[in-house]
Amino acid sequence: MNIEIQRTRDQTDSKKGIKMMTTHEADRFRSKITGNVYQVKKIVDQMIVLETLNGTSQVLTELNNIALFYEREPKEDENDD
Repeated sequence: MNIEIQRTRDQTDSKKGIKMMTTHEADRFRSKITGNVYQVKKIVDQMIVLETLNGTSQVLTELNNIALFYEREPKEDENDD
């Protein structure tokens, strides 16, 4: 499932006024607050379930919060240079 979410206002696209980021199940994000790494477990409408890599904790949040409180982690194959 592909979902586009709005980024923060300081990261705007000059044509549309906003910049979009596509989020998929299995994408990974690091919390800007706790530093924990989460993987996208499920996306339904504007809600997203994030789960820690060891599966002990889950977070339910709106897609718009991803850009505010999380940073995308590089995919594993991007680190294999």
